[in-house]
Amino acid sequence: MSELQMKQIKTPEQIKAMCFLASRIWREHYGQILSADQITYMVEKFQSFKAVTNQIERQGYTYCWLVCDGQNAGFCGYKIENGALFLSKLYIEKTFRRKGLASFALEELKKICQEKNLGYIWLTVNRDNLGSVAFYRQAGFYVDHDEVTDIGQGYVMDDHIMRLDLASSSD
Repeated sequence: MSELQMKQIKTPEQIKAMCFLASRIWREHYGQILSADQITYMVEKFQSFKAVTNQIERQGYTYCWLVCDGQNAGFCGYKIENGALFLSKLYIEKTFRRKGLASFALEELKKICQEKNLGYIWLTVNRDNLGSVAFYRQAGFYVDHDEVTDIGQGYVMDDHIMRLDLASSSD
């Protein structure tokens, strides 16, 4: 059984390491879904050192390493707003997938929701990212609605907005 942990990313060095990992994961995972040019654009727009630092310092995001047996195997990024937790990112390096890390991360995020009395977790997932959509459905998420978002340079994000309703502590 693997030892799994979630540790907050705080330092510039940690952010840089996370961005490097993000670029590697994006190119491996999204290569069959998006063009190489769109991947490069989106990584720079959303997962560059500048973008992530801005998200943490000015937009209220928290990023955490997902650690498996002492190795940084992936990461998640989230933001609490309007009584909910927005799971912006949950990425795991290919060699660490299917080891329970994503499920572990969701359980840790549910604990945060419980501590802060949040009603649900929501996320966006590319509609063609069938493996991730299936994972989230299995974890209890449902498609709330679909959304196409213009992200510039002629690119769009064509996403399911998925939601996991959480039982309130007063139930």
